[in-house]
Amino acid sequence: MKYTEVAPGLLVPGARNHIPLGHIEKARSLIARFRCGKQEYKKIKLRGSGYWKINLSGPWRLLSRNKGKTWELMRHEHYLQEIHRCCR
Repeated sequence: MKYTEVAPGLLVPGARNHIPLGHIEKARSLIARFRCGKQEYKKIKLRGSGYWKINLSGPWRLLSRNKGKTWELMRHEHYLQEIHRCCR
């Protein structure tokens, strides 16, 4: 899947037209809080994946594969596919 960078370190799939703008703005603010040390993230401990996540709201997640340098905004279903793909 192709990702587009809509803010420094925030990647969204494709043309982003299927992601509500409010979710993109909230993701930007959560990433800014993360970089200031205020936002909590969770380490995913599946077989040493090294992934981090931030729950956005409802079915939306932010996933980082490189310790917070970049974050991908995705729905929970795609998030689960990515987690299980890395840990097979």
